[in-house]
Amino acid sequence: MNGPETLPNVLTTKFLKAVCLLKVLDLQDAPLDYLLGEIGNLYCLKYLSLRNTKVDAMPRSIGQIQELPILYLKQSLVHDYQGGLRGFKT
Repeated sequence: MNGPETLPNVLTTKFLKAVCLLKVLDLQDAPLDYLLGEIGNLYCLKYLSLRNTKVDAMPRSIGQIQELPILYLKQSLVHDYQGGLRGFKT
């Protein structure tokens, strides 16, 4: 990795569309300020960790994920989220 500014380039719209069957997305300690709205296209996602990131808001599209059993927000800046999440543990 060349530096913190390179990671968000990995999480592009094109990448998120290509990995729509992804089940685990652990972004712990990633130098991330936000999530793209396309995160909702990861409809098979079962685990999402934003621990120790600078993400402070969840995109509304997160509600498109039919079931997200584990949404790990401890030690993150997300304190309120919208989108109608169903069947998850924080």
